[in-house]
Amino acid sequence: SLIFTPPWAVSLTGQLAAVRALESASYYRECYARTDALRASLADEMRNIDSRITMVGTGNFLMCHLPDDLPTAATVEARCRTKGLFIRVISRMVPRLGPRVIRLAVKDAATQRRMVDILTGALALAV
Repeated sequence: SLIFTPPWAVSLTGQLAAVRALESASYYRECYARTDALRASLADEMRNIDSRITMVGTGNFLMCHLPDDLPTAATVEARCRTKGLFIRVISRMVPRLGPRVIRLAVKDAATQRRMVDILTGALALAV
């Protein structure tokens, strides 16, 4: 029999920490507010790269839909990887969304600044 473990599996320790964190409503509200602000900031930065990039997200990530004249998600991913930034190509998980969607994790402000700098370069290179 084949056992499949998704690449985003969370360890038991991680699950226990998450459950414990959720027991504190004030902690959870603070984390949610911080993530919400960081996600909004990342979305603004992505719009600054190219205002035609559309984004969806309510969790700790953004799905970014790239216009047809920008590189494909796979090309952007490969370019980012050479700079140490690892992003997800959504078509590998949800093929029906097509080859122009990337997923970016919400991180702290300094990390997001670095992410945006790398993405700016990856998207600016000729298709």
